[in-house]
Amino acid sequence: MLKKIFNIFNKNFNQKRLILFLFSLIFLGGFETSQSLAQEQDLIIKKIDLSRYGSPSFIDQSKINKQLVVGFENCNLVILNTSLEPQKNIYLDKCGKLFKSRYGVWNGQSIISSAIYSGNASLVNAGQNFSIPIHKAAVTDSFITNNYLISSSDDGSVQINLLKSLLETTGDSYKIYRSIGVARNLAVVPTNTANTSKFAVSYDSGEIVVLFLPKDISKGKVDSVKFQPIESRINALKFFESGNKLIVGYFTGDLAQIDIDNGQIRKLLQVNSQISSLDISSKNIIAIADDKGYVRIISSITGKVLQEQKISSVGITGVLFMDDKTILATDAAGYLYQCNLTKLGN
Repeated sequence: MLKKIFNIFNKNFNQKRLILFLFSLIFLGGFETSQSLAQEQDLIIKKIDLSRYGSPSFIDQSKINKQLVVGFENCNLVILNTSLEPQKNIYLDKCGKLFKSRYGVWNGQSIISSAIYSGNASLVNAGQNFSIPIHKAAVTDSFITNNYLISSSDDGSVQINLLKSLLETTGDSYKIYRSIGVARNLAVVPTNTANTSKFAVSYDSGEIVVLFLPKDISKGKVDSVKFQPIESRINALKFFESGNKLIVGYFTGDLAQIDIDNGQIRKLLQVNSQISSLDISSKNIIAIADDKGYVRIISSITGKVLQEQKISSVGITGVLFMDDKTILATDAAGYLYQCNLTKLGN
């Protein structure tokens, strides 16, 4: 009888040990998962609610004073300092819808150029707003470099306006290229020289044209070279600082690199989402964002994803290198995220 009781107790004891062991695995696994999530959440060192201004469409930083601008679809511009504190909110009249807002330089001054639905380029200088009619269709992108206002349009045209004064609503303008479809994105080679010599425009068809500007646009012919690596809508493109290569992000999730000098095209990777925005650091590290809330950091040399992180439950609308160790991202819900790149990978 005693032996039987001992066997029952021993059996129950083993069952208890097994239950405790399984529970420990579940608990520790849950703890590790929680710890992992905490580490992921730590990638975001700051999250700022800008939803009161609307849904962001673009983010950019001034090379002169390092201020930031976030452009919102509903035509709000929000200026932030380097601590990401909102300093000023400017509403653009007769806008309709805002697509992109970029910092540029005109006569040494930092100017924000916004591409808007009404066919105008809206220029903001120290809080003053100037609207210049430049296209008959919507302006999809615009960029100021020195006295050039370069713009693309819904009607497929690319135009240069020579800005003699911000107070003038009209000036000398030159249509330098046109193709079928929407000319949606511009990329300008970063330069500190007096004239811009090279920029690119992309189309919804997948066509990319690099245009080479003469010193005197009024007299010289604009040379161009055309690429079409993939027949898909292009959502973002940017030059390396050297100006010899372009990084292109597609609606299909493809990320490609184009060598302007020899025409070679290299596919870096493809993600299962729409690439919505991209930026390149001074060390040629690529950041891409997508419509599923992910930000990915990619080596331009190997095409390897150094880190990927879902930072939002909605689409990311803009991504920007604040410096080589920090990226900013905006999402469709109106939040601005600051992420520490030392935690995202080398």
